[in-house]
Amino acid sequence: MKQLAWVSANISLVLGILLCTADAPAAELAYTLQSPLLGGGNAVLLQIENNRVSAIKQKATKEAADEQARKNTEQQAINNSPAARFANALQAQMFMNISQQLSQRISSLQPGQSGSFEAGDVQVAYTRNSSSVHVVITTPTGNTVLELPTGP
Repeated sequence: MKQLAWVSANISLVLGILLCTADAPAAELAYTLQSPLLGGGNAVLLQIENNRVSAIKQKATKEAADEQARKNTEQQAINNSPAARFANALQAQMFMNISQQLSQRISSLQPGQSGSFEAGDVQVAYTRNSSSVHVVITTPTGNTVLELPTGP
């Protein structure tokens, strides 16, 4: 019995709402976008947002440039120290000695002879034929091939 009373009360409520709204005019709802980012017509807000984004990008670019300049200055100070200059000079002298020894080895080869040597990650292989010396320098980043004429 309680259920029947509840159902009839709900039906009466729904019918009452329908009767009250039956004569109400319907209107189309329209929404005008206000944000220029969503296609609205306020260009000032768009300009403000563009300026804000531009300022953020400029600040990040300046910070990155300042950091790179600081690193460059530190590296320059390290490279210009007396110890670094001495180490660079010593290294250059050693490379010159190695290249002279290699040059003497290659120039003393007879046609058909070959040889190779390794220094750290670098491997150098050379072969002499009748008119030139073929040199292959292999490093972790790739190969370099040289064809050197031996002369008359």
